[in-house]
Amino acid sequence: RMMLPATAVPPPAVAPAHGGAGAQGVVAVTVPVTRSDILHACDVMEDVAIAYSMNKIPAVVPFVASHGSQQPLNQLQELVRNELAAAGYTEALVFALSSAAEAFGAMRLQDDGKTAVVVGNPKTSDFEVCRISLLPGLLKTAASNRKLPLPWRYFEVSDVVLLDPAADVGAKNERRLSAVCCVPGTSGFEQIHGLVDRVMTTFGLSRQAGTLRADEDMPAVAGGTYSLAPSEHVSFMAGRQARVFANRLSAAGEPLGVRSLGYFGVVHPEVLSAFDLPFPGSALELDLEALV
Repeated sequence: RMMLPATAVPPPAVAPAHGGAGAQGVVAVTVPVTRSDILHACDVMEDVAIAYSMNKIPAVVPFVASHGSQQPLNQLQELVRNELAAAGYTEALVFALSSAAEAFGAMRLQDDGKTAVVVGNPKTSDFEVCRISLLPGLLKTAASNRKLPLPWRYFEVSDVVLLDPAADVGAKNERRLSAVCCVPGTSGFEQIHGLVDRVMTTFGLSRQAGTLRADEDMPAVAGGTYSLAPSEHVSFMAGRQARVFANRLSAAGEPLGVRSLGYFGVVHPEVLSAFDLPFPGSALELDLEALV
């Protein structure tokens, strides 16, 4: 932490940013359009410190003592990555940008103009929008490796970007888990279902007995458990898909409320055809932030 009075700030340090002395010994600075590198107050302080000379700034003990630690979401991500790798899945790293055709048309989704962040003046048609789902990238990865023998098992844990009027920048990131499975002789639904059960067990959630009703947006799920409900996602086959709900417990053992985590099921044949995949397969996509 740098403690510099306004009188210690030499004129050359303030002049490039058109500054002037403010009230109570505070230096008021107006940033011109030519200084696009100045985004925050710390950028101004950096210029001041360089002009004043870093060697003249006295070293002081920080007023706040803290220790570094991993963010809970990142810690959860690493745990999930290890579990899926142990389950025999290969991790894929896909571009965060995709074409609008892959994000919507290939997945049988309608572009309502309120979901995807559109890139202005994209270099190529492959980078038109920020991805709203991890599944198109994994399906494209599987298609690029379709000459390899079955089974194919790919996963990715990364962010998607969604429009959000409530966010300060008009969009938000969501950390998600997605996996694709293609095995010989079957659609792989039972394997992707087992992967969902394995992930939920990793989070300390047990399966609630029975199946939920399809017409319930937020069904009754007991604390510390997860449950499945029939779904109608257009990217999956009807009757061969499910929606995942969970109700985590707090550190004090109190239920935190029912959250919808995502979907899994057999990928629709039209989606497989759009990505030039010759074999049936199953996939899942879950919201990891709902489990933090």
